[in-house]
Amino acid sequence: MKITRDGKEIELTAEELEEAHAEFVTNFMRMTLETDFGVSPEDSQDLAEQAYDRYCEGNGETEYECIEAVYSESNDLDDGTMIRPAYCGKCYFHVNGHYCEERHEYISEDSCCDHVHSDVVFKVYTCGEFKGYYYIDGFKTQVDALLALCEMFGCGCVDDVRMEATIEE
Repeated sequence: MKITRDGKEIELTAEELEEAHAEFVTNFMRMTLETDFGVSPEDSQDLAEQAYDRYCEGNGETEYECIEAVYSESNDLDDGTMIRPAYCGKCYFHVNGHYCEERHEYISEDSCCDHVHSDVVFKVYTCGEFKGYYYIDGFKTQVDALLALCEMFGCGCVDDVRMEATIEE
């Protein structure tokens, strides 16, 4: 591949192309982790590199699927419990602030679409503020889940966190 830099035509080596591709895709993955999944900039680079490595394995997963997998694995707690943003069961994007093609609207705390709701998907609030829809599974008690959410969102007290079911029991 040839590029023009400072008016000079330069032919890139295969190694330079590989490095440029890796940097381009890893940057996309890093930004996606930060914007779609709320990963901190301090953690996003490492997770993006893991997602890129997974993508390079060539097992048929898309870049986004690799990002989701790595994010999910990073949020599976050592004891088998899990907290991660929920996704739309129709268009397969994370619902927190996402525009749903199925409903033709942004999914918010007031949305009541069937493809978001599940017995393991909860609306999460901290200090009265809606934080989004989250998969919360594997906890022995609701108090354990609330404590994990408290730690995740940096709340001072478990009373500051509320989980609201998305389906009627």
